[in-house]
Amino acid sequence: MSHMHTGSSVDITYDLAAYAHLDAWQAQPLRFLDRYFTTRYYCAPSSSSSDSATQKRKLDQISPDPSDHSESSVPLPPAWQYVRMAPNKLCVIGLASVHPLLDPSCQATVGRVARVEFVQQVADAQVRGKKKRGAQRLAPDTPVCLVHTDKGLVFTIRASVHGQLVEWNARLALTPELLYTHPEQAFFAIIKPGTLDNAKIFDRCHEQTDAL
Repeated sequence: MSHMHTGSSVDITYDLAAYAHLDAWQAQPLRFLDRYFTTRYYCAPSSSSSDSATQKRKLDQISPDPSDHSESSVPLPPAWQYVRMAPNKLCVIGLASVHPLLDPSCQATVGRVARVEFVQQVADAQVRGKKKRGAQRLAPDTPVCLVHTDKGLVFTIRASVHGQLVEWNARLALTPELLYTHPEQAFFAIIKPGTLDNAKIFDRCHEQTDAL
């Protein structure tokens, strides 16, 4: 406990234990994101993406090594992304923990992230002012960036929701290792939906990653 004496005879007492959760934020930031953000999950349908074919073609070029991985690791599981919506409706896009790039059981096949390349449309975006002038309009399946691995695979990260691009994470392009070391900072983009209706914002998303 700590005490503050004012000019009056009244003592104001502060319970320092009430602020202990601030230390917990530093230790477990993802837990607090889940508490204050609404989280949904997006996975691009195979019919709208050539990702599966690209991954399969590149996987076929990897010489199988029984000591590293078996054929049971192919095909890869669905490439789930998270959508974390803040109370002000801004949506943060990133990799779900079950995404093949983060799933330890896939590492022997997928490898580690070597490079994050934002598509030109996103990298050239210059958003100005409160009305977000110059913001790119995105659809759920719009590519935001490509993630390259050291085993030659390329994963396309998509917008996941309809809206305007507010920000793309330039730090991730410079330091791809953030995906492993600081996942709470390793978002790809922040998108402002064109509606306040949650059902419309998440119309292409699921509540769980086992929805498919």
